[in-house]
Order: sequence, then structure tokens, then C-alpha cells
Amino acid sequence: MPIYTFDEVKKRIKKLVDIGDEPEVSLYMNCKEHMIIGYEDRYSFQRCGNFDRSGEFFYSTLDELYSNS
Repeated sequence: MPIYTFDEVKKRIKKLVDIGDEPEVSLYMNCKEHMIIGYEDRYSFQRCGNFDRSGEFFYSTLDELYSNS
């Protein structure tokens, strides 16, 4: 399984948002699934799961999301 840098992920998400898609990227940290969703005007970050969801946090840019996580 390939490992991507933050810059590679950022470019891929931005490219999909720019063409009108709403990409959902799953990440696994500490054995828990997290998700980044790209929207036209913002990005969201959340921990997934049935019982331990974190809620959805919104950021204006991916750099802001990265610096706050």
C-alpha cells in the first residue's frame, strides 16, 4: 500500500474539489478511522465509528486543518 505525503494528499483532494467532486479520504491513526471531506468552500475532518465519533470540524483550507490536528 503506498504511503503519501501531506502535500500529495492535499494536491489530490484539491484537484477533485476543483472539478466539482466531493472527495472523501480515509485515514487510520491509532487504529481508528478518520475522514477528510473536501467541499467547494471548506474541508471537514472527523473521527469515524459507531460509538466514538468525534463530530465534524470544518476548516477553510487543508493547511489550516493540518496545523490544527
